Amino acid sequence: MFLAKMVSTKVLIDLLQKCGVPPNESITTILTNLRKIALLIRGHWTIKSEELYPENTISSHFGLSFEVMRFLRDYIIHMLDSEQIVNRKNIGKMFNSPPEEVKDALTSVAILDENKTWKLLATDIDTFIETVDEYSDICKEQKDWWVARMKQINAWLEHKPKKS
Repeated sequence: MFLAKMVSTKVLIDLLQKCGVPPNESITTILTNLRKIALLIRGHWTIKSEELYPENTISSHFGLSFEVMRFLRDYIIHMLDSEQIVNRKNIGKMFNSPPEEVKDALTSVAILDENKTWKLLATDIDTFIETVDEYSDICKEQKDWWVARMKQINAWLEHKPKKS
């Protein structure tokens, strides 16, 4: 698994240019490809859970399936982006996941603040992305993706295997 964090659109484009992407490369081309592997959260990008937990893999600590780890991480991202309180123990119970797995998913996108509350790494909204012509399309696409994803997660939670 990569060490997944969040990066602003502007920083990401600067990094891509350092890696050889031509400075005159169309932002549309960059964002089209980026949306295949990353999610936009408050103007920042994070690697999709599908990329972090490929098919037929298991988690590093306790061998949880890729499906559980994807659902777990995506649920956490959604909760944090919705500014809901994330309780590590409660989420662990919901997903039948040990504390280490929950912490790994959390620390990929969040930090524990001084009040012992989990907060997204992207606390400020990166306004650079708002200057891109396709911004509203990207936002709608992401919103639709999250609605569908939360339906999948909630359906899985209703029918998940019981903990032995």
